[in-house]
Amino acid sequence: MPTAQEHKKKYQDNKEVLNSVFDCNNKLHCNWIVTISFYISLHIIEAKLAMNQNLHSRDHKQRDEIIENCGLFSRNVKSKYKQLKSNCWSARYSKNDMAPTIANQMKRFAEEIEAEVFPEQNK
Repeated sequence: MPTAQEHKKKYQDNKEVLNSVFDCNNKLHCNWIVTISFYISLHIIEAKLAMNQNLHSRDHKQRDEIIENCGLFSRNVKSKYKQLKSNCWSARYSKNDMAPTIANQMKRFAEEIEAEVFPEQNK
C-alpha cells in the first residue's frame, strides 16, 4: 500500500496537472477537471488515513466506509468528497458532459478539502 508521503505526492502531482493544463471554461476539459479533482481528494484522504491511523483502503467501497466511520473527517469534507465522487462517476460513465460551473465547483471542493485536511499545505 502507498505511504502517506506517496499519497501526498500523487495528489500534489494531480493538482499541478489540473492547474497547469486544464481550463475550467473550456467545455472539452470539464470531465477531466471533475475526474482529477476527485482523485486529488481521494489521495488527500488516503494520505490522512495513512498518517493518522495507518489505514489503507482496498477499493472505493471500503474507503467510503472508512471515511464515514474513522472520525478524522468533518461532515463538510465527507459531503464534498461524496459529491466529487458522484460527479466523477457521471463525468466518466455518463453520456452527458459536465458543465463548466460544475467543473469549477468540483475543483473548488478539492481545494477546500485540502485546506481543511492539510491546512499546513496552504500557508
